[in-house]
Amino acid sequence: MLPHWIETLTSLHTLDLTGCCELTVLPESMRVLMNVKTLNLTRCTALTLLPVLLTITLTGLTALNLQNCVSLTALLESLGAMTGLTMLDLGGCESLTALSASFGALTGMMTLNLENCMQLTLLPESLGELTGLTTLDLQNCDALMALDATISYSRKIAGKMAKMHFLRVASVAKRKCDL
Repeated sequence: MLPHWIETLTSLHTLDLTGCCELTVLPESMRVLMNVKTLNLTRCTALTLLPVLLTITLTGLTALNLQNCVSLTALLESLGAMTGLTMLDLGGCESLTALSASFGALTGMMTLNLENCMQLTLLPESLGELTGLTTLDLQNCDALMALDATISYSRKIAGKMAKMHFLRVASVAKRKCDL
């Protein structure tokens, strides 16, 4: 549980909650922290969900690190409201099964790390709308079945993703890599 006085830190730019292993949900009171640009929730292993109200109010967030949040199963559609997000690290979110279609709204996204999201089975077609994406890491996404469809879709929008300079799909199981 986070201390209640955290909501008084209205000038806070970086909030690092790394390793808060018993944190299951972020308190709604965090919505007053509108100046936060970087939120680090690495190894918050009990975290299962980001509250809708939080994703709607922290629209100025530029970096969200959820690395190794092993209990996180889904990202809400409201994540698309975080239009200032440039970096999203979901590496090691072993229980994450899918990304929402609202990902297409995150047009400022430059870095998306999905490495070791072993239960991730599907990438949304809206991923192709991330025209500023420079880094996409899909290493060890063993359950990813629709990679071929995503790549085929990506061929159609290849001109839009011209800024991509790092794409890693090593060890993505059960797929035919016909690039």
